[in-house]
Amino acid sequence: MNERFVYISSVGFCVALALFLLANLPKWIKNVKAYRLAVACFLAVVLVLYSVQTISRNRVWFDDFTLSTTDVKTSPKSAKANYDAARVYNIKIQGVQDTTLRNFYTSEIHKYSQRAVKIHPNYENALFLLSWSHSVMGSPVDTSLKYMKQLLRRNPQNPYAYDGLTQVLGARVPDPAQRAAIWEDILTVQPLDLFGARVADQFQPNYILACIYAKEVGDIGKSLPYFEKAATLNPGYVNGLIDLGAIYGLSGNHVKAVDAFRRAVQVAPTDTLAWRNLWYTYRELGEYQHSQEAYQKYREMGGGL
Repeated sequence: MNERFVYISSVGFCVALALFLLANLPKWIKNVKAYRLAVACFLAVVLVLYSVQTISRNRVWFDDFTLSTTDVKTSPKSAKANYDAARVYNIKIQGVQDTTLRNFYTSEIHKYSQRAVKIHPNYENALFLLSWSHSVMGSPVDTSLKYMKQLLRRNPQNPYAYDGLTQVLGARVPDPAQRAAIWEDILTVQPLDLFGARVADQFQPNYILACIYAKEVGDIGKSLPYFEKAATLNPGYVNGLIDLGAIYGLSGNHVKAVDAFRRAVQVAPTDTLAWRNLWYTYRELGEYQHSQEAYQKYREMGGGL
């Protein structure tokens, strides 16, 4: 497995072998003809053995799937080998419609990612696949969450973890209030390193939680601090600024709503939704001149009547 790791050491082996054949072997075999025959026979044996191994290994290198599923049998105690096997099965499962085949691939992903995590408990990619496979196989949600939280303790900035959590919870936890409670708990996950980033300081979980509260639970009061935090963490995300402005508007705070929408049009000057909301909000404030200017911009950007 991973032959590239022995390239440098093989150079040393070849140098040592050449030194032995040229400097040491003649001391033992004094007859020149016998010496040449011995060297020729030795090199012939080495050439045959290495040729056989190279040819057989070429079949293994047929593609990534063949290589990874073969190497995991050769190195079953390697975390990387087990993860690679899980990874190629995860690639293989994409687009497969046959239920039996999907179940088989999922079980292989689960088996190898579980082995990888057992060997290396903080292997991020393996933790992700293990969490996903638990979810697909119908394990309790807490089991899937356990490994995703373990991943976030290792790296709270892993963007795939939040996407994975959204998929898992969306499929397994239909009640938005329950999902919101789980995300609240996710925000409390602390990193392994005291000096590392925190989940609570990441844009994605704050924005996801804000959207659940506002758009699914219907509690704009609870959503507001998370929208504010998300906008602070990622001030260049126009949809976050538009959502923040909308929540301010629904709360009756049109002054702050205008500020959010103005920031949105600065970030995305051609966004018609941002200009339309700015137009409406200025009108609510009675600032008709600014409202008219925003309306003109909205129309210039292609906004409809």
